[in-house]
Amino acid sequence: MADRVLRVLPAGARQSPGLRPVHRGAAEDRAGGHHARGLRRLCLALAGRAAALERGGGVCPRARRGGGHQPALITLAGVLALLVALGRVEACERARGAADVPTALILSGGGAKGAWEAGVAAALIERGLPVRVVAGSSAGALNAAMVADGRLDRLQDLWRTVTREQVYTLRASVLFAGLLPGAMTLWALDRAGSLLDPAPLRELIATSIDLERIRASRVELLVVATDLARGNKRAFDNRSVSVDALMAAAALPGVFPAVRVDGVPLVDGGLTGRAPILEALALGRAIGRAVVIMSYAPDERASAPTTLRRTLEESMELVMIHAIRRDVELARLRHPDVDVQLLTPSSPLRLQPLDFDPEGMGRAVERGRADAQACLDAMEGR
Repeated sequence: MADRVLRVLPAGARQSPGLRPVHRGAAEDRAGGHHARGLRRLCLALAGRAAALERGGGVCPRARRGGGHQPALITLAGVLALLVALGRVEACERARGAADVPTALILSGGGAKGAWEAGVAAALIERGLPVRVVAGSSAGALNAAMVADGRLDRLQDLWRTVTREQVYTLRASVLFAGLLPGAMTLWALDRAGSLLDPAPLRELIATSIDLERIRASRVELLVVATDLARGNKRAFDNRSVSVDALMAAAALPGVFPAVRVDGVPLVDGGLTGRAPILEALALGRAIGRAVVIMSYAPDERASAPTTLRRTLEESMELVMIHAIRRDVELARLRHPDVDVQLLTPSSPLRLQPLDFDPEGMGRAVERGRADAQACLDAMEGR
């Protein structure tokens, strides 16, 4: 923990805006003191994010009457490290330990941006990265299933050739709604249930994966969807995954309809676990490294969105990016023995989630392959 705090906050570094200095005396204040109350408030506000710190001696220590100061200081240092880490951009770095340790691949999706992830995953495996677990949600769920299937050429060819018509069509009721006057348009849209018809996507998934190959695969698969009724995560493995499960994992509410699996309405797993690294590391496999593949470049946004569609898309992307970075840092805190790497595109992909353009996605596949090679070179210290 101390090493991570020193790495994130080097000596002489400027204090981040909005973070007040905390002096040694803060932990020495008597019960009810100003700093003790502030620490409790900070801990309560971050309870969901900092739950991983419980192994370090308590997340929210009670104010003490003299003595026993160090746990409070360690806890506060860990929380501050988490706050700062959430705001920084990372790429692959020199690996801790051997380069050939058992690895988990974590795929986050992003609609058409999944083409870049497919290129990354294929190149990493082709170069010999020993992948033992592959996990994904949203479009990353299909990529994860195809990695477990084992036919990497098929995975890349899919993304190089797929068209919008093979993924979705606009519902006729949505087109009809645009012809209605005034408030009737909203009524018709509400009755439509979703904007897009995912029937083409179901056929694409059914013809792209071989469930028997996945069930026999030595790579452990984890696909995450969201239980719309309860708000919980729903996980599928090699034995329980199905076309319905993969449809559900990518069913963004409002855009695609919920998919019933075992009578339960399921939607996009990205709502509860966009990059399911915590779930993958909780499987109990002997994993020494986790590579989180996030298809959003740090400088993706050159300008503010000017249309309703782009505003909605970029708002959703911002939520997902911060959720992924949060889970990456929590994974590092909960699993200090695992080398957690975050891989992002080296430059903007110029792809929007619903823009399934074969030419653009073909370029994204090749960019992904090149970025994967650079990532491995960095991990090997080249």
